[in-house]
Amino acid sequence: MVQLGTPQSEIVLAPPTPSEPYPELPAEVDDRYILRSQILGQPDGKVSLLTGFNQAIKIYMTMNGLVSVELSYGITTLPFHDQKAMLDECVRAVKAVMDLLPRELTLMSLHLDSSNGDAGHGFGNFPMQDPQFDILSDEQFQYCPPAYPAHQPPTDIRHLMENHPDRRRLLQYEIQKANIYVSQLATRSYFVERYLNLRDAHREHMRVQAAQAYAPENGASGTSKSVAAAALHAASEQPDPIDDNMAMERERIVQSLLTVLGSIQQRYLEPNGGSLINKIRQVASTLVNDAPERKGPLAVKAEDLLVRFVDVLMRLERTGAGSGGALAGTGVPGNGTMTLQDEEQELRNWADLRQHQMRFYQNGGFLNHI
Repeated sequence: MVQLGTPQSEIVLAPPTPSEPYPELPAEVDDRYILRSQILGQPDGKVSLLTGFNQAIKIYMTMNGLVSVELSYGITTLPFHDQKAMLDECVRAVKAVMDLLPRELTLMSLHLDSSNGDAGHGFGNFPMQDPQFDILSDEQFQYCPPAYPAHQPPTDIRHLMENHPDRRRLLQYEIQKANIYVSQLATRSYFVERYLNLRDAHREHMRVQAAQAYAPENGASGTSKSVAAAALHAASEQPDPIDDNMAMERERIVQSLLTVLGSIQQRYLEPNGGSLINKIRQVASTLVNDAPERKGPLAVKAEDLLVRFVDVLMRLERTGAGSGGALAGTGVPGNGTMTLQDEEQELRNWADLRQHQMRFYQNGGFLNHI
């Protein structure tokens, strides 16, 4: 770290020390148990809604160390070894957050199979959950516009929420799951892609340095370039556990993305707004459009499927509530108010996404893409 009064020529940049473990938080309780005179304990077996909120916060807190370095002096000012170590720790930290999830907030917890030992990290090692599974599937409920002063129709979902609080809580858990898993996936993807970009830049820098070192005094030649390439190749052949782990992590991200795309339903994504659709689309687009040499076997095999999902997600972004009135494909922004045509188009896009989910599930889910 930099000390005050140190001459600029002697300043040495160093990465920050690893972040401390998460501080012990007070017991998480629902609002109903917080009274004016005391705070009651959360009933056994009932996870507080605050738990999912805190887990989402912890996901983004794993970026604190990287952000502080970027804002202070930039990660590229550090030696490449320190860059690697920092991003490797970020990936480990964001995956460790998922180990703290209670069963109620675990994706596809009804089908949990952690026999391979990595269930909490990549959340792609579960059997596929049928997208038709829905805690409200046995009832024909829907959201109905307020009919005051008349009574709401019996099919208004508000009746279900009022008369069956346990089912309401399950619905709230599902909404929190969508936020937690999509946010963790997007954060993992950012760390891995950041590492790959820094690694490729470092390799190019080393190649240029090697070429300059082997170049004859009268100018560069083909011989010097070949010698530099050979030196760089020899260096890349050295064992590098972090690089190997990042390459495997990218494959796990593909697997995790397919799990999210094939499992999370519209009713659980929409309450979080267009941000979750945007995050999923960004991750999928990155995997599809990245350099071929970065793509592992699973990424290559699932590319066509991801392209179809990206197309639907992009159409959903264009017809979201924040883009109402926009002219599709023209880049003309909307006024924030959805027209009837926008709503009809959005319903068709959600139907397309559901169709892709069902086809994906019927073909064996991600297990068929490994």
